[in-house]
Amino acid sequence: MDVTDNPGGLAVSPPSATAQRRVPLFEQININVFWIANNFHWQALLAIVIPSMVVKYLGEANKDINLAMVVIWGTLVAVVVNPLTGAISDYATFRMGRRRPFLIIGTFFNIIVLVLFAFAPAWFSSTSLLITFIVLFLLLQLTNNVANSPWSAIIADRVPQNQRGVTAGLNGLFTLLGTAVGSVVAGIIVNKKDAASVYQNEIVQIFLLIAVVQIILVAYTVFTVKETPLPPEQHVSLNIGKFFKRFFFKPSTYPDLSWVLLARLLVMMGIWSIFYFLQYYADDVLHVNGESFIGGLFLPVLLVASLPTSLMSVQQCRLGLNNRRLTAYRRGGKIPRHMVRDGHSTAGDWHHHWRSHPSSPAWPPQQFWLHSAFPGDDCLLRPGNAGHQAGSGCKVVDHQGSSKSFC
Repeated sequence: MDVTDNPGGLAVSPPSATAQRRVPLFEQININVFWIANNFHWQALLAIVIPSMVVKYLGEANKDINLAMVVIWGTLVAVVVNPLTGAISDYATFRMGRRRPFLIIGTFFNIIVLVLFAFAPAWFSSTSLLITFIVLFLLLQLTNNVANSPWSAIIADRVPQNQRGVTAGLNGLFTLLGTAVGSVVAGIIVNKKDAASVYQNEIVQIFLLIAVVQIILVAYTVFTVKETPLPPEQHVSLNIGKFFKRFFFKPSTYPDLSWVLLARLLVMMGIWSIFYFLQYYADDVLHVNGESFIGGLFLPVLLVASLPTSLMSVQQCRLGLNNRRLTAYRRGGKIPRHMVRDGHSTAGDWHHHWRSHPSSPAWPPQQFWLHSAFPGDDCLLRPGNAGHQAGSGCKVVDHQGSSKSFC
């Protein structure tokens, strides 16, 4: 990978012909197929497999503390790896494109970690399993985020703005599909009440199944979605120090943005303070089989009920329903009015403003935090990394360490 110097330190947009051409529906589907595998992977592990393994192999006594210890360190790693890998991919000059190399490399090592996780209970002593699970989960987050973080920007790379509502709707649909299938399949296969030898076979089966799904759908994605590499004259450098500095801003200067981020933090904290422990609630309070109840009934019903949100994202973009949010950002975040067009801001507008006003105070919070509030809103203002449409460096890390924004 060759990254050259540029005084502005800004990535630039991909060729305009690619950005403007109309993308067929089948190609939009291909772009989003990866998210079936990614959500199958995480839903099966987070909702069913890992909570079950913690109880079976580490014991009932401290299962809540042990589960928290297993997942917290990997999630913290994802907080750093996700935006950093996305930003690095924006500046990458691989011949096969900016996103696919990361998808291939991340998935390759993710498969290795999945296999290690499958056989870890048989290979390591019971006294060392807690540390083993912590390290393996950390590596899962690391490798999976290397794959999925850059790919989150592929919609903005490949799809013109007037089609992104439909593409975002497909993204939401495939996310729900992978999530539902992952929870159901894992709930059917895994049962911690089975004998130790039977249970170990179940764990191996589910991990290898996750690996196979990853291999098949990632391979399909790599072969069906083509990218145009950045031409030599558009190669730029990434300043890591400046990149991380843009995550910090003075809340009093951007009050609306600050309140939205705080609200997002509290909402997600509430959801995930409960989600990881749903299986234990089913076991201890409802007195039912936690894996089959959560994976086969509770989560699928919940996900089907949320299906309309995928359709709503399409209608929001068509009807311009995000203008009221944009007004709040423009008022509190000092977004220049000339950059707003019918409720949207183009990457070209941001690039022009940055070049003309390099000291603009609006850049640090707006560039990297805007999609933190509404990571699924592709029709919301999408600044990205100044100067290019993809802007994968601005994505927010969710509970899975995955990023859902498209800017």
